[in-house]
Amino acid sequence: MVGLKATAKIGMAAMGLLALTGCLKLSDNAMREGPNGVEIQINEGRNCWANKCFRYDADENEIVVSGREPITVPAGVDLSDGYVSEAEFAALLLAARKAPPVMRQAEGSTDGGSSGRNGHGTGSGGAL
Repeated sequence: MVGLKATAKIGMAAMGLLALTGCLKLSDNAMREGPNGVEIQINEGRNCWANKCFRYDADENEIVVSGREPITVPAGVDLSDGYVSEAEFAALLLAARKAPPVMRQAEGSTDGGSSGRNGHGTGSGGAL
């Protein structure tokens, strides 16, 4: 049986590790100097700049942040050369953060909703 002191030490170590990982800086995407300043390379998958991240799906032309539904890359953000300005990166991130939250269907739910691309039910119910 583990003593109370040992349990407390393990708990403190786990909290310290959790605090440390929360402070780690995420690596930024590659960048280049463009005619209007810094341009950030956008890649398939995770993209980070200034410790802020989103995921990009080139096939679907969508971006997503954790806990939100994917959205189409907003009009006016040109990804054709694979780079965006800092302002465009911020606009992509803001748009993704404004997306509706991911709605998780309750376990065992039988609402009859169809399952979407992300496996989340639409909750539409029966026939129209």
